[in-house]
Amino acid sequence: MRPKVPGVLDEEYESLYNDLKNAANTQGYVGDAAKDAFRLLQPHYQKDHEFALPPLKLIATIANENINEQVHYLQTMSGRVKRDLAQLKTEIDGIIKALDHLASVALREDKREHHTLARNMTRFLRNEIEILYPASILIGEIIALRIEQGARKKIEMVT
Repeated sequence: MRPKVPGVLDEEYESLYNDLKNAANTQGYVGDAAKDAFRLLQPHYQKDHEFALPPLKLIATIANENINEQVHYLQTMSGRVKRDLAQLKTEIDGIIKALDHLASVALREDKREHHTLARNMTRFLRNEIEILYPASILIGEIIALRIEQGARKKIEMVT
């Protein structure tokens, strides 16, 4: 079972993912274009749920300064986002190109729902690059700082 990301975010991503998966079963050029986009999205989607998006589920907790031992694992996930950011962006660029192709084919074939799907997934992926990944990285850095501050306070108490 994969870790859950924040409710609305998870629901939106799941819905877009499943809609693209279903579009890949469509006959014709739209189906072929959707298959190409879905093939590229699958491994990226797994990475997102493995390490890129789970830190976001504790944003409210961290904002309220409730850092505890249970969130240390998120620091590792955030570090991986930072380390793999260039690769994640490259993957998204490829997926967006495939989604652009799907959108244009869908317009030619007058399949508006597929065009809308391609545009909505593109918007979600751009938000990952511009908002979600940076937020995930910052969460890891905040956790590290708060842990360091807590360690300093413990040392000061002992001395």
